[in-house]
Amino acid sequence: MSEIACSPPAGLKPLDPGLGPEVMEWASELRTIWGATGLSMNQFATLHPLDKGTISRYLNGQRVPADRWFLEKLLAIQADNGRSVTSSVREHLTELHLRALQTAHPHEYKVRLVRDELEIALTAKREAERYARALEEQLAARNRQVQELADDKGRLRAAWDADHEALQAKYDRLKQEINEIVVQLRLAQERAVDSDQQCLRLEGLLDLLDTYSSSDQDHASNAVSSVAHELRSPLTSLKGFTATLLAKWPKFTDDQKLVMLETVNADADRMTRMITDLSYSSKIEIGSTRLVRQPVDLPTVAREIIAARVASDAPEGRFLLEVRDGLPETWLDPHMINQILGELVENAIVHGAGVVTIVIEPTCFDSDDAASVPAQGGADAVAISVRDQGQGIAPELAPNVFRQFWRTKRRVGTGLGLYIVKLLVEAHGGTISVHNTPAGGAEFRFVLPAGAGGTNDVVELTLGTSVRAAGSDP
Repeated sequence: MSEIACSPPAGLKPLDPGLGPEVMEWASELRTIWGATGLSMNQFATLHPLDKGTISRYLNGQRVPADRWFLEKLLAIQADNGRSVTSSVREHLTELHLRALQTAHPHEYKVRLVRDELEIALTAKREAERYARALEEQLAARNRQVQELADDKGRLRAAWDADHEALQAKYDRLKQEINEIVVQLRLAQERAVDSDQQCLRLEGLLDLLDTYSSSDQDHASNAVSSVAHELRSPLTSLKGFTATLLAKWPKFTDDQKLVMLETVNADADRMTRMITDLSYSSKIEIGSTRLVRQPVDLPTVAREIIAARVASDAPEGRFLLEVRDGLPETWLDPHMINQILGELVENAIVHGAGVVTIVIEPTCFDSDDAASVPAQGGADAVAISVRDQGQGIAPELAPNVFRQFWRTKRRVGTGLGLYIVKLLVEAHGGTISVHNTPAGGAEFRFVLPAGAGGTNDVVELTLGTSVRAAGSDP
């Protein structure tokens, strides 16, 4: 063998000529491989579990190993020394070993063949089992995929059925809503026509009231009666609309019912307030209202009004109250003062913008000047200002704001709120004025004498002269 050193190992006696040729050839090859390792028997026996006598019998041909362990160990040592053999040399050595074993030990040779076949069979079994496991895993994966597809198919089918039912229900609901909207639209169109005609009648009446001369007491009373009569018409319309809604209640959705009832309620509240204002102003005009003076804490009244507005969803940061020191004790009608200040705050919210500021300060009363400067001492009156940060009031319109039935082009309110405010301020012997602040917003300022308790706690109001003055052209 060219790959194995050919020099015979030292220290070994010559092979016995009586050995068979197969054993002789095997022992010669084994000696050559042993010599290539460069080890002695003592060294090999020290490193591996094999005694010197057995090694000697192997190398002298007296004993042929039953397995390939000794040969494989020698080839491994030679490979570590840089002299590895090829597979063809390894096969040649294996063949020599088998022939020598067959000649020297026939029984062990048979055992060796059976053992090799068993090892081959076991290897084949392991390979078959590994391949079977791989196939089982593939089969399980395919079964899982089939199950997942079946589940997906079931879900898709259920989803399709659900979507079909939902679409059908939605279609039916839309058809029903369309029919309901058609009915509602017809009612809305009828109401729009009635409202348009009513607006035309009211606007014509308001234009007439803007131009009438209030010096004629009977004319003013007739105008108030006409307005009250006109206001009954929208109330009748609201009642008819409510009756229609109640009669066809099942045909409307809950949201539609809520919107329609809220609209009816808001319109009814607005009309009721208009009639209340008309009635209240009429009572003042004919002198059937009493002024009851009591001690009134004006800052407390202002705080209660602000709290009520905040409770009605107005932002708390939109209000600012400023109270100056030195306020005198004030004897006023608490109900009327609440109505005056509440109306001015409402006016600032609706017609103004930004922060609404209420300023309460002491002053010296001057019946000819409602904007007198604050007193430095001995104040006999209180000045209350309500300011906003809106666009203010045009100078040419300022003289009209306290006139009966006067409104801006927006036609918001009854046109009686500020008129009543002026009457109530004058009933207390006070004065009121309106002007723009330096920042541009509107400021309503009224001054009230502090008053005093005693025999004049209850005063009958007869304001016919004041009414005529408030309603006259400037």
